[in-house]
Amino acid sequence: NLLEWARLQRGTYTFESNTFDLYDTAIETVSLFEDMANQKTILLTNDIQPNTIVVSDSRMLKTILRNFVNNAIKYTREKGRVHISSAVKDEYHIISVKDDGIGISPGDLEKLFCIDQTFSAPGTYQESGTGLGLILCGELSNKMGATIWAESEPDKGSTFYISVPWVESQS
Repeated sequence: NLLEWARLQRGTYTFESNTFDLYDTAIETVSLFEDMANQKTILLTNDIQPNTIVVSDSRMLKTILRNFVNNAIKYTREKGRVHISSAVKDEYHIISVKDDGIGISPGDLEKLFCIDQTFSAPGTYQESGTGLGLILCGELSNKMGATIWAESEPDKGSTFYISVPWVESQS
């Protein structure tokens, strides 16, 4: 995260639009975090379908999705659930990562993507963080021209979203 953020600040991390299958990105992300989820007995699922074609920067979107899933697992209790999905709305895919974890207070929710207000809290196994991951996600989404947001309720979980342009499925 720190390296990617530094590249963004120096202007060497540029947006490169490409067309790719979001399903492959989701499967890759799930496989990266399976061990972490299994250690906490968390069910990590993906319902993004094959041939879900989007137009965006695949590197940036992978970074955002990895941060969303990492945080979801970090803040979900043992035997919880983390779910990756997408839905089409107008001309966008709304990609979401939902958990049934500890949630975030409304005051802290406002700080998540702001560079001038870092927020970090220990995970359910006292995992630490810098608060930089979601700031990076916010900056990457701006660079991509995407919209990023989160919804949460304390003790009920959180859902993190990003919207990216879509093209019709290629069957």
